[in-house]
Amino acid sequence: MVRDSILSVVKATDNLEDKSKKKESRKSKKELAAELAEIRQKLKELRDLAGRYIDDMDSVKQDEARLRTIFESIRSGILLVDAERHVIVDVNTVAAKMIGLSRREIVGTICHKHVCPAEAGGCPITDLGQTVDNSERVLLGYDGRIIPIIKTVNTIFINGRRHLIESFVDNTERKRAEEEIKKYRDNLEQLVEKRTADLEKVMEQLHAEIAERRQAENSLKRNETLLRLILNLSTNFICLPAEETDNGIDDVLKVIGQFADVDRSYVFQFSENGTRVDNTHEWCAPGILAQKEELRGVTANDLPWFFKSIKRLETIHIPDVAQLPAGAEAEKEEFMREGIQSLIVVPVVSNNLLIGFLGLDSVRSKKNWPEGIISLLKIVGEIVANALAQKKAAEAMKRGSAKYQALFENASDAIFLIKGGVFIDCNPKSLEMFRSTKQRILGKTPYSFCPEFQPDGSRSQDVALEKGRSVVSGTPQYFEFRHRRGDGTLFDAEVSLSRVDIANEVLLQAIIRDVTARKNWEHALQESEARYRSLFGESQDAIYIATQYGAFIDVNRSFLDLFGYTRDEILKLNAKIAYVNEKDIENFKKIIKKDGYVKAFEQKLKKKNGTIMDCILTVTTKKDAGGRIVAYQGIIRDITAEKLAEQTIRHMAYHDALTGLPNRTLFNDRLNMAILNAQRNHKRAAVMMLDLDKFKQINDVWGHKFGDLLLKTVGERLIITLRKSDTVARMGGDEFLVIIPEVDHVDDTDIIAGKILQAFSETFVISDRNLSVTTSVGIAVYPQDGKDAETLIKHADIAMYAAKTTGRNQYMRYSSQM
Repeated sequence: MVRDSILSVVKATDNLEDKSKKKESRKSKKELAAELAEIRQKLKELRDLAGRYIDDMDSVKQDEARLRTIFESIRSGILLVDAERHVIVDVNTVAAKMIGLSRREIVGTICHKHVCPAEAGGCPITDLGQTVDNSERVLLGYDGRIIPIIKTVNTIFINGRRHLIESFVDNTERKRAEEEIKKYRDNLEQLVEKRTADLEKVMEQLHAEIAERRQAENSLKRNETLLRLILNLSTNFICLPAEETDNGIDDVLKVIGQFADVDRSYVFQFSENGTRVDNTHEWCAPGILAQKEELRGVTANDLPWFFKSIKRLETIHIPDVAQLPAGAEAEKEEFMREGIQSLIVVPVVSNNLLIGFLGLDSVRSKKNWPEGIISLLKIVGEIVANALAQKKAAEAMKRGSAKYQALFENASDAIFLIKGGVFIDCNPKSLEMFRSTKQRILGKTPYSFCPEFQPDGSRSQDVALEKGRSVVSGTPQYFEFRHRRGDGTLFDAEVSLSRVDIANEVLLQAIIRDVTARKNWEHALQESEARYRSLFGESQDAIYIATQYGAFIDVNRSFLDLFGYTRDEILKLNAKIAYVNEKDIENFKKIIKKDGYVKAFEQKLKKKNGTIMDCILTVTTKKDAGGRIVAYQGIIRDITAEKLAEQTIRHMAYHDALTGLPNRTLFNDRLNMAILNAQRNHKRAAVMMLDLDKFKQINDVWGHKFGDLLLKTVGERLIITLRKSDTVARMGGDEFLVIIPEVDHVDDTDIIAGKILQAFSETFVISDRNLSVTTSVGIAVYPQDGKDAETLIKHADIAMYAAKTTGRNQYMRYSSQM
């Protein structure tokens, strides 16, 4: 406007000069003077206008300088683009530095050469009509580098012409941080998976060890029971009268049938010519149909495969009748008729002659019998063979001396007749057992075939004479005695010494049974028990045995080490002392009462010094015949370290490694919960985003270690400033997020934000240095600023940047105009 006024004055002056030149000759001096005065007035006006123009131009230059200063001070890259030509009109230093060219090299170039590369006609703003607001784009450096950026585009008009202001910030660090976070999360997930796998492996090993121990205990108990059973059966048959043999065999069948948990046990005997067999003895479990009367006169033609196998003195073990081999069709049909699913049969042999067989049937289920049951069956088969042989011998004695002699000769035990303290007769079995001849035996004393001393240190001669005197006086003797064979080898034997009167003569009859096999069994059993005791004593887990009332009966070394007691101390105490409280004891009792055991049960226990441990507890019960608990057997493993590792891993997954504050994952969970609670209670919830002002300068000056200490101190101060119900989280870098749940009024957020700014007004003492730090705070309130976590965080971020760009050290609530 000033410029136009100057031009009009100049033009008017020119006109006056022209007129004066044309009329100069015709005008008087007075007229010329008047015109000259008018010209001078116009020139004065011109000078005034020129001065005003110069003042205005200075003001414009100052405004331009201020705008350029602001333009250059903005931390974001700024491009001013002619929207129609897509030509860069201006660029600030930050943008030029990011592109890698000077301002002169950039101004005048096409914007798509540097930002958001696009084909001609494909501009997102002018051609495609898109809105670019905090969008992820790329920037091309002069050297071909691709720089990820966050870009916002706004439209302005300069001199009536449309221009675009493109602002952007380098997103490289954020991208790198996201990649690092993802890498950290992936590593953490792998660590959690590994720790979980390790814990599962430990648990599997624990369960396997428990099962192994339980199996060893069961095996030991079963072996003990089996040994006692064999001893009882053997002893009973030695003393059993011939007329009670059948009843004795029936009793044996019942005992072994119940012990082996089968449905039927039986004895078959061959006829004298060996062409047929009869079921002579049978025991059946309750509810099982007897077959004894149906199975008489069975011949090889009826069961050819079975007869062929048993004649070869083979043990016949059929776990599944349905799987019998080809050639056993007749056997399969007969066994299925009897309802048999599994069976096992051993030959009964006396004096190397097959006299029958002993078997077990399983009707209600399939069975695969262990070696222990098979061995038991073979031993019982020998006992039955001896019993049948003795029965036959007794019957023969009733029919006369010839038949007695046959029994004497065919007995499977060594039999001696003693008169006057020396042997006067012996059967063939005695010759075989003692590996000698009659000539070397007859006329010798019994103790001539024994070592000088017995295992207990007693003299063999003294014991033999004492036993003989007792028998003569009418008291039969049953005892174990060590003998010497003719070749000098020693063996242990059971001796049944009794008095017999023959033809008015008092004789002693000695029946001797070699128990070497049984002794070997006992030795094996003792070794098994020793292994069990070794397992008990050397186990790394704490093992204890307690009465039904909880009093300790026995504990292993690991138990004493774990709980810190001595053996004398613990054996005077009750298991209750290991529990933390009475409630845990009652809970344990309920589970034991309901299930009869506790398996892999997590329980807190305490040591003698009061230290609380996390333990895995497995407890089994021992019951009497009436089902009452008489003892507890427990295994305890300390898993305190594993539990601590789990807690550490869980904390690492949800907390920032530097400050210990909740991380983004935990923050989102709590924010979603706060939104749900606010929605349910018709209240508000607020999200605040904090960013430390000029934190980068602190890092640059004092170093990252100093910056990390500051971040930790900031987190601690925020926690002290806010309520316990509020959540303070670190997002990374120098950004923090705060959740304010259950906000009654929007204005309440101003009070809280003011407290935060007040807390920052106090200096921070970091490594003995006093440091003044401020922060910019953005606030978004549910539901007015967003109804989900992502929107609230985004709007709080926008408000925070607004607070930062308008002066820092302040807070701003989100507004849709931002």
